[in-house]
Amino acid sequence: MRTQPTHLPRIPGRGEADRARAAVGAALAGVLTALAVLAPGAAASAHRSAAPSAAHKRHARSHHHHVHRPTPQGPGAARAALNQRRALDAYTAMQRAYYSPASGLYRGSPFALAWPYSQAMAATISVAALPRQHKRYQPDLIARLSGLQAYADHAHAAPAGYAAQARARAGQSNTRFNDDNEWIAIELLRLYHLNHQRPLLGAATQLFGLVTAQWDQRQDVPCPGGVPWQSLKLNGDRNTVTAAPGAQLGAQLYLTTRDAGALGWATRMYAWTRGCLLHANGLYGDHIDGQGQIDDTEWTYNQGAMIGAGVMLYQATHDATYLHQAQATANAALAAFGPAQLAQQPVYFNAIYIRNLLLLSQASGDTRYERFAQSFADDAWKNVRDAGSGLFRADPGGATQLLDQASMVQVYALLAEPLRAYF
Repeated sequence: MRTQPTHLPRIPGRGEADRARAAVGAALAGVLTALAVLAPGAAASAHRSAAPSAAHKRHARSHHHHVHRPTPQGPGAARAALNQRRALDAYTAMQRAYYSPASGLYRGSPFALAWPYSQAMAATISVAALPRQHKRYQPDLIARLSGLQAYADHAHAAPAGYAAQARARAGQSNTRFNDDNEWIAIELLRLYHLNHQRPLLGAATQLFGLVTAQWDQRQDVPCPGGVPWQSLKLNGDRNTVTAAPGAQLGAQLYLTTRDAGALGWATRMYAWTRGCLLHANGLYGDHIDGQGQIDDTEWTYNQGAMIGAGVMLYQATHDATYLHQAQATANAALAAFGPAQLAQQPVYFNAIYIRNLLLLSQASGDTRYERFAQSFADDAWKNVRDAGSGLFRADPGGATQLLDQASMVQVYALLAEPLRAYF
C-alpha cells in the first residue's frame, strides 16, 4: 500500500512564486557560508553555524554513504580500481582542456552555460566521493561552488536560482531554465551528503521551491500541470526533463529531511509525466509544447530520469509499484537502445540514462543494468576516447565538449563505487 504524504502539495499562487525567488537569494548566501566552512582554516564559529543537527547526522548515517566508504573487495575490486583510474584520468583531461583557473569557470562563449557547468560540478563531486580522494579534491569542490555564483540570476528582484549564462551584463538577456536549476540542486544535495554542511541542503530546498512555484496552473490546456522548461511567458513547453529530475529532487529531499510536502510534489511530478508523456511502448516522449502538441522523441536521458525517479519514490514510500515501473522503463529502454541506437543519442544523454540504471541495479538486485553500464563505459574508453588528449570525441565530426567529458567522468566514478553512491 502506498504511503501517502501527510500534506498534499498545494499549487502556489503568483505571490508565492515571488517569495520563492527571494528565498533562493537567502539560500545562495548560505552556499557562500558553506564555502568558508569547506575552506581550510575556516573559523570555528563558521563551522558551528553551518554544522548539521544531530537529527540530520543520524539520518545521514542511516540512509546515506559517508565520505570514507570501504574499498570494494573480491573479484570486483580490480574492476572498481580500473574504473576509478579512468574517472580520475578523464577528470584530469576535463580540467586541462576546459577549465580556466583565472576565471574559476569553464570555457565556452566565453564561459560554459549552466547545464555543462552543473555536470562539471557533478563530475567534481563524483571524483571527490571516491575512496581516499575527498581531501585531494576538496579545493576543486570549493572552486565549483564559488564558480556557481557567477550564474546567479540577477534579472529578477533577487538572485532567483541560476540563469543559463555566467556573468551576464546588465540588460543582457539571460534565460533561466528549470531543468538547469534541478540538476544544480541535485548536485548541491549530493555534496551535502558528502560534507554535511547545512547551507547546501538549504540551497537545494529553496531551488526546489523555486521550481514547484512554477507548476502550470492552467486548466484550459491539454494535460494540465507540469513544470515549464522556461517561464511559461517565454516558452510553453512542459517537459519530461523538468518533471522527472524535479521528482528525483523532491524524493531525495524527503529522504533527507522527512518533509512530506517535498514527497507530495515528487509524486505529483512523477504521476504527471506518466500520465502525459508515457508511450504505449513503455518509453517517454520529450515534451508538450505551448500549442499542446506532444514531441514524441524518445531520448535516453528522459528514460533515465524517470527510472531514477521511480527508484527514489520506492525508497521514499516503500511502495513496490514505483520500483516495478522503473524496471519496466529500464527493460523497454534496454530493448529499444542497442549499440547503434545509443550512438545516435548524445553521450551526455546516455550518461544520465546509465547513472540511473546503476541506481536501479542497486535497488532491484538485477545485475543486468550494471553489466550494461560497464559495457557502455568500456566501449567508450576503447572507441570514443582520444588517447592523446584523454577527451571523448563523441560528436560525429570528432569534436569534443565539456558536457560529454563531465558525463563520462561521472559514469566511471559511479562504476568504481558501491551502487548506492548516486546519493
